[in-house]
Amino acid sequence: MTARAGTGFTVNASFSENGLSGVITSVNYQWSAHMYVVMGCNGKSVTDLVGAVSGTLTAGAGGGTARGSFAVRLPSLSCANGATPKPIKMIVRSIKVTDKTNHRHSKIVGWYVSKSSKGVTAMHPFGGPGAALRSLT
Repeated sequence: MTARAGTGFTVNASFSENGLSGVITSVNYQWSAHMYVVMGCNGKSVTDLVGAVSGTLTAGAGGGTARGSFAVRLPSLSCANGATPKPIKMIVRSIKVTDKTNHRHSKIVGWYVSKSSKGVTAMHPFGGPGAALRSLT
């Protein structure tokens, strides 16, 4: 599984899962991540702990392999003072993908920072990209 911060407040992730039964034609997945957003609220910089974000997708499987991709995007924001929020950067960490059909999962250790004009991928010093989807224990 890989992820990369993109421009415009987005982090793109893709994955592949090998070793599936040859009779499986599609696999249901759930992805999740943890998000922080730094935004301006009427000239004041505010950090908003958005928390867990998630989504689902279905990927076609052929020859024992399924591939999928998804994007973690900026959620709707609001300022406590009623001002219109101006996003500055989005920080995404702990990206996980779970194969709901075959009960496997994978995760990526790292921080991904996306700003309006550029994306920066900063890996955590004690970890790296996740491996292939593996069995739950």
